Amino acid sequence: VTDYLGIAPTKLREILATYDTSASRLLSELKLQIAKRELCEGTREIREIGRGLGFSDASHFARFFRSKASTSPSAFRAENTKSFIS
Repeated sequence: VTDYLGIAPTKLREILATYDTSASRLLSELKLQIAKRELCEGTREIREIGRGLGFSDASHFARFFRSKASTSPSAFRAENTKSFIS
C-alpha cells in the first residue's frame, strides 16, 4: 500500500493516527464502499465483485460484507437497485 501511495510506512501510520484509524480499517472501508457501488450498479455477479476485491470465494466476501453493512450483498443489491431504478 505504501509503495502504491508513494509514502513511507511510518508516514502512513502518522496520517492514520491523526484520523484515529488503521490501514486495515481504512482498506476495509474502501472495499465496502467499492462493493456497495458495484452492487448498486448491478452489472457484475456478486462473486465477481468479491473476487475483484481480493476475496478468495463468494462466502468470504459475503461474511465480510455482512459484518460491515449488517446485511447480505444480495439483500443490499435488491434493496438499493429498487430505489435506484424507481
